[in-house]
This record gives sequence, C-alpha cells and structure tokens, in this order.
Amino acid sequence: MHRLTAVLFYVLVVGNYGGSLAVPTKGASRGSKSEDLESRCTGHCFSKMRSVMDYVAANQQRWNTCQKIAEDVGRADQSQIIIQLASLQEDVTKIRASQESQDVKLDRQQIAMQESLQKATPQDLEGKLGSMQTQLAALQNELASMQININSHHLVSKETQTAQTSLQEVVNSIRNSLESNFIKLERQQESMRTVIPQDFERKLSRTEAHLSNLENKLQAMQSKLDNHLAAIRETLTKVKTEFIPPGFKQIGSRYFHIQEDIKLNWADAQDTCRRMGGHLASIQNREEFDAIVAKLDNSEKYFLGINDRAKKGDLVSVASGRPASFFKWFPSEPEYNNDQERCIAIKGGFMFVNNCTYRKRFICQTDDKI
Repeated sequence: MHRLTAVLFYVLVVGNYGGSLAVPTKGASRGSKSEDLESRCTGHCFSKMRSVMDYVAANQQRWNTCQKIAEDVGRADQSQIIIQLASLQEDVTKIRASQESQDVKLDRQQIAMQESLQKATPQDLEGKLGSMQTQLAALQNELASMQININSHHLVSKETQTAQTSLQEVVNSIRNSLESNFIKLERQQESMRTVIPQDFERKLSRTEAHLSNLENKLQAMQSKLDNHLAAIRETLTKVKTEFIPPGFKQIGSRYFHIQEDIKLNWADAQDTCRRMGGHLASIQNREEFDAIVAKLDNSEKYFLGINDRAKKGDLVSVASGRPASFFKWFPSEPEYNNDQERCIAIKGGFMFVNNCTYRKRFICQTDDKI
C-alpha cells in the first residue's frame, strides 16, 4: 500500500510537470488515457510514464493479494480473539458457578454447625450454671462457719491447756517445796542425832506435826487440782458434743444430713460423709426411722451405713462397727441377687439390699455411737 501511494504521488508530480512542458491543442481527441497523455506530453514524458504505469499494472494484483492476506490475517486474529474471549467468558462463568457452589456449601456447613451446637448445648444450661453457683456459695458459707467453729474449739482447747499447764506448774512447785522441806528435815534430824539435844523428842514431835500439816495441805491442793481437771474435761466434752458440722440438722434426738443434690456409690458416699464430719447413717429405732422417712423423696433410694460387705448376712453399722440395731425390711427382703448387693438403702419407707456400686442419694449422721 505504501508503494502504491508513492507511485501515485510520483505520477501526479510528473503529470503536473508534463503539463507545464507541453500544452495540448484545442482540437485533440480523448481516445484513451495513453493517447491523452501522449497528446499532452512529449514523447520523452510519455515513454517515462509508460514504464511507471506498466509497473503499477504488473504489481497491482500482487498488492491486492497482500491487502487481502492482511485483511484475512486481521479477520483470523479477530476470530481468535473472539474465541479466546468466549473461552475466558466460559472460564469466568465456571469459576463463578464453582464459587457460588462453595458459598452454598459453606452456608449449609455453617447452618449444620449451628444446629449441632444448639443440640450439644443443654437448653437449661443457664439454669444449671445458676444452680451450681448457688450450691458453691452455700458450700463456701458452710466452710466459713466450720472454720469459725474450729477456731473457737482451738481457742477453748488452748485456754484449757494453758490452765492445765499453770496448775501443773503450781503442783510441781509445791512438790519441789515439800521435797526441799523433807531434805531440810532429814538434815536437821541428822544434825540432831549428832548434837543430841535434851529437847530432841519435843522438837521431833513438832517437826512431825509440821510434816503432817504439809501433807494435808498437799492432799487438799491435789484434790482441788483433780476437781479442776475434771471440770476442764467436762468443758471439753461439752464443746465436742455441741459442735455440729455445717449441713446437719436435728431429726429426733440426733443430727443427720440428707444428700439430695448428688448421687454416689456406697464407698464414695461414706467418704463424703467423713469429709463432712460424720458417717453414713444407721437407724436406732422406729421413731427415728419414721422421722427420717418423712423428709425423703419416696421415689428415690438413699444409701445407709448398714452393710454386710465383710461377711454376708452380718449387717453392721459403718459408724460404730457394731451390729445394726433396727431394720424395716420390704416384703421378701433381704434378697441377694449377686455378690455386689451388700449395702442397705431406704425407699418408700422400707429397707432394701442394694448393689454397692450403684449411684444413689445418701444420709449422713454426726455421731459414731450407733
């Protein structure tokens, strides 16, 4: 295309130049372009232009072919670009569809996780947490009360020990004084035997009377000391008797704790009662049994301290180690179905032989007499 433009530009320049060299006649005919040029140009000009026109005519088809090839190449490139754009558009569509599918899967997974969490979380979680906090606060209060009682007990014990120590020091002082007096008397007797005074018998009698008087005073002081120690022991007994562990309430003439909140096997229940300051309970009579049953849930079983784990058939109290004193069996009881059934429980106002490894509520007592 550039060559064709250059040739045309050259023809125009030469044509203009030829026109200035030869002016056509007014009567000249226009038979053909070559004749027209021949009439307008001199023979030299026409011969020069002939070669140019022949060159243009010879190369016109080749130039047209090049242009067509260029246009075909442009169309092929455009088609290729369109195909590539279509392929890219298809890839984008696939990626978008895949992303939407992944988003749907993620949404489903999130919904499934939320449903799983809702199923795994108890509906009454807040209520249970509140109950646990209440129980924890109650336990803390009980521990504080127990610590106060223990400190008070220690204070009384400390004062008693101080008084006892003081009395013992007094007794020791009197005893030392008497021993010193005895030594002095012995020395005086030895001296008297050596000197042999005339009033020896009178002085000896006076000394014996003085010694007897000292012995009487010593016995009186010993009696006072014994009375004081007895009073101290009585005070300690009262302090020990009046100390009731937290959580125990009086039922009848004794103190019991009925555990309603947790269930444990028999051994763990006994350990829990020991940590509270007592033992698993045994019943002493019908009145006490009825008073305790009136405070129980008749649909639940409660472990007692009565058991025959050591020897089948020998039912003893875990608190005292002695044979149990009271039973109110359910009809057909005691009935043993396996070797694990060695522990006694209460339900619905009757006693049953139960499996010691099962978890149940339980009853504790403070004393170890029954």
